[in-house]
Amino acid sequence: MAKIQTLTAKKAGSSWATSEEARGYILEAIDATSIDTYDYLNNWLPITPCVSASLDNETQLYTEVRIWYDDEYTSYKNNISSIDSDLQNELIADGWEITNETITVPDHVVVSFRGAQE
Repeated sequence: MAKIQTLTAKKAGSSWATSEEARGYILEAIDATSIDTYDYLNNWLPITPCVSASLDNETQLYTEVRIWYDDEYTSYKNNISSIDSDLQNELIADGWEITNETITVPDHVVVSFRGAQE
């Protein structure tokens, strides 16, 4: 089985014009936490299989959809498990609204979305 992970982030007072700008601010916020996020930002985040990123300009809600093969998702979660909760808690304390939802889907969904990219 595979996983579809949908992450959303929103920061009160933001006025981002593009999803790229919003993502840049999110990465800066992650880097500014007291947690050692070097491994996450430099080794894990660049290889996450993001299939779409969007910004609702009116609500300033950034949404990122990632589609994983099960072994990739398990490896990713295992490698960020030591920072995941603390990182989310620090971002929330800094005024971020964050959701992270994951559903299980058949493997062919990954092939359909990522097949052309692999």
